[in-house]
Amino acid sequence: MKERKLTIFTPIYNRAYCLNNCYQSMRRQKNKRFIWIIVDDGSTDNLESLVSEWIVDESEFQIEYYRKENGGMYTAYNLAFEHIITDYWMCIDSDLSLIHISEPTRLALIS
Repeated sequence: MKERKLTIFTPIYNRAYCLNNCYQSMRRQKNKRFIWIIVDDGSTDNLESLVSEWIVDESEFQIEYYRKENGGMYTAYNLAFEHIITDYWMCIDSDLSLIHISEPTRLALIS
């Protein structure tokens, strides 16, 4: 397995209903050399069981799940930062999706 250089983290509270779109957008990425950290800020919905299924089923990229007492978004950020081991990181909200930009499009954007 190739070295992972990027961590994507998602702080989340009671939004399991919308996280699947975010997850599916990550599955559509051509380059899956990233780690996805999900920080559950004390949710009372079915988030933990949903993510547990993905962790078992997902083989193309690494998913890490951390649960904490509800303390707000920035405490969730702090917990994510404690677990980031890659050179680069980014945050994506639970209701957002990553777009896939093809290689020719990327080259056109930077030239």
